[in-house]
Amino acid sequence: MDKDFITRYVDLQKGITDAPEEFQEATALFLLSTAAGRNFIFLSLPETCIFSNGLDVKDVRGKFLNLWFILIGKTRVTRKTTGVINRAEEIIDFLKINKILHGFSTSYLISHLNDMKEGMQVHATWISDECSGFWDLLKAKTDYMLEADAILSTIYDCKTYSKGTQARGKEYVPNPYLTVLLASTDYLPHLFTEAMLRQGFLNRFIFVVAKRSRKMALRTTSLTPEEKETVEYVLQYLKALLNRGTPITMVMHSKANDLYVKFEDYIDNWIEKGNLGLKEGYLGNLPNFVIRLACLYRLSRMTIEEIQNYKRPFLEVEEEDMKRAIDYSKKIWNWFGTTMQIRSAETVAEPVYTLEKYEAVIRKVYAEAGREELPQNYLRKKTSIPSKKLVEVLQDMGCKMRIVKSTSGRSAIMWKLL
Repeated sequence: MDKDFITRYVDLQKGITDAPEEFQEATALFLLSTAAGRNFIFLSLPETCIFSNGLDVKDVRGKFLNLWFILIGKTRVTRKTTGVINRAEEIIDFLKINKILHGFSTSYLISHLNDMKEGMQVHATWISDECSGFWDLLKAKTDYMLEADAILSTIYDCKTYSKGTQARGKEYVPNPYLTVLLASTDYLPHLFTEAMLRQGFLNRFIFVVAKRSRKMALRTTSLTPEEKETVEYVLQYLKALLNRGTPITMVMHSKANDLYVKFEDYIDNWIEKGNLGLKEGYLGNLPNFVIRLACLYRLSRMTIEEIQNYKRPFLEVEEEDMKRAIDYSKKIWNWFGTTMQIRSAETVAEPVYTLEKYEAVIRKVYAEAGREELPQNYLRKKTSIPSKKLVEVLQDMGCKMRIVKSTSGRSAIMWKLL
């Protein structure tokens, strides 16, 4: 039997990097989820508008397959950047799918997504190799991050976001489809608040916690002919999903449905009997993950030719796909438990600052000061960033510098946040 897409992708990466296999499988699922876009949708009546004339842009006709991942592992040894995130970003760039840039504010998020729209829909990804800065600012509840979690939650559900605000004016993102692949160290869970859990924002993420299980010497040889063939297959496979002309509705085979019903009953009984506290909401979202995963495992088994030439209006999710999805959900639940254990630990090491983290800290200072222009000395004192690095980051952010002289003749360097 030929390998499916996920197995091919994981096997390819295992020969190149010693990044955890768990990260590679999550990345393969993320790529499938991203390329599937609105071309594949699971038929779900509870998520279908039934009082609509079919013309409303908010008319979601089922469950889309978008997944949001956060990879958690130690700096350097788990190869999150070089072995995982950079590879995924390469592929996203090849497919020419829109990307949300690092260190966004709420207003930037909305305007950027709106700029990405093609026709009456938005297809985008959010990728970052160090995302702690986002949660740092979300936890601090700075003005320019106001409602970011609520807006992202609406976008996760692939529903049109539309709102008039006094501060930001009319906001509008039609028919969004957003997938997420983020990474961080075990510092990240310490930034998760109880509100983020109880209100369901964090329940939308699959946390993949992993350690390196093998050490691989730096590979300096070129790709083998077989590896080059797999690389080409991966790119063409995802391109076929992305360019699928006619949308396909996915349904469950009767045996797959039987498995799912048993799983859902098990989760419901666990919630009714158990005292799960903050974990209850996350457990309740596992069936949602399972359906999306089962659909993606079904797509993973298709060939490029099948994707391009499939003519039937429905594609059945089969028993093996559902079983695989349920098995993966057990890992998801265990990873979440580990994430909550990390969150409750008393000590935590501060993360190594990346460019995104520096930028997030700088934006936080501007937001708290309530000013668009601040002195360089003030920024250095408030951020504790060395002067040379501070200037470098401010320049990368596109901030505008000017020199101001006081009445006493002293000069001060001012930086305006654009």
